[in-house]
Amino acid sequence: MNEMKVGPGEHVESAMKRLAAQAPSFCEFNGVRVEASPGESPAKLYERWNAGMEEQRRKYEASDEYKQEQLRRMKEIVQKNDAIRYAAENLECLDFGDMAAVLQWIDSIADATDDIGVDRDPLNGVADRFAEHGLVPNMNTGPDYKKDDRDNVAKYIIGQALSFLTRPPYAIHGVWSSFYEKWKTRFGAA
Repeated sequence: MNEMKVGPGEHVESAMKRLAAQAPSFCEFNGVRVEASPGESPAKLYERWNAGMEEQRRKYEASDEYKQEQLRRMKEIVQKNDAIRYAAENLECLDFGDMAAVLQWIDSIADATDDIGVDRDPLNGVADRFAEHGLVPNMNTGPDYKKDDRDNVAKYIIGQALSFLTRPPYAIHGVWSSFYEKWKTRFGAA
């Protein structure tokens, strides 16, 4: 029986069509070995592959590794939920005139908001609170952006974060932290 190599990025259905055409042959796709006999249809091979994937999933979910990962994930979600709740509860203490402090506040929730398992409800109304202080989504873009002005750039970065907090899925994009890090490097954190 000949081994058929699966190409990088090849879709499973495409691989099963090629495998059926090359029978008798076998391939390994995502860790599942599929053997093809002459005359077997690609659909039958796909079913066999899918059953193998399901068996892998069941074995993994019964493993200690999976249980440990579930526990780690639960703890991570609790920590991120706590970070969001803490930030929301302490929003009243935030000095909105201090751009470094505002950026730090956003940074304290940015990673947590970008996690699908986290409750973002405590952040409802945050954008309105920022708007009361003149900080709005997508501010200081285009001709209003002044690359050498510390507060202008900070407000641009804040506006980017707010743009994500005002529309589903209400998650600050991961690239935000790189904007913040560049701002700290260029202008200093304080």
